[in-house]
Amino acid sequence: MPLRHRERSEATERYAASESVALLRRLAPLAETTALAGRR
Repeated sequence: MPLRHRERSEATERYAASESVALLRRLAPLAETTALAGRR
């Protein structure tokens, strides 16, 4: 049981990490545009 739980948590962490990376990639262009607009 503990082993299965650890494997599940590792998979969840890996999934969360990939999700946050995808979110950052999606928000990066928007952040750049906002920074450029704010600089103007």
